[in-house]
Amino acid sequence: MHYSDSPIRFVNDEQLNLQIDRPLSNVVSVINNWVDTVVFTSIRRFKADEEFGFSFWDNEFIAMNLVDFNHGADFKIVKRKNNREEKVQMSRAGIRQCERSVRDSILYYIPYLKNLEVEVQLSMEKNKFSRRGENSKYVVRVLVKGRLTYNEFVGTREGEYQREVEFFMDPFLNNK
Repeated sequence: MHYSDSPIRFVNDEQLNLQIDRPLSNVVSVINNWVDTVVFTSIRRFKADEEFGFSFWDNEFIAMNLVDFNHGADFKIVKRKNNREEKVQMSRAGIRQCERSVRDSILYYIPYLKNLEVEVQLSMEKNKFSRRGENSKYVVRVLVKGRLTYNEFVGTREGEYQREVEFFMDPFLNNK
């Protein structure tokens, strides 16, 4: 896992005592910082743009099932009037809303990133990160893929872009 990169760097200068250096030559680092900022900002928390952010945080304290969230294809058994059991597919609305919130925020604030694809997944790495035999926390993964377009002012070149942001959350439900 990597930490967020800051788009500015503080450099000591003997005459100025402190100087701020904005390394615009590393555009990917700045874009990575924007993606991280979108992912870690809840909708309605950025007062200048209340649509900015990741709608996942609205579900933070709601008990959700991982399979339901990831695939929307977790089948629930429904009994019909004639006592016949039938599998019904769950909705993918939750995951699509989360992906759309990240995609819309990135497209608005990083216009030179095109063909943007966002994928959000939750997983539980059982006992992988825990030394006490407990279930480890959930891992939230946000994968952002796109294509950088040439922009002389920003300094971007044509090319592929990919960023994966992952972080841990406390378990929502005990899915043993």
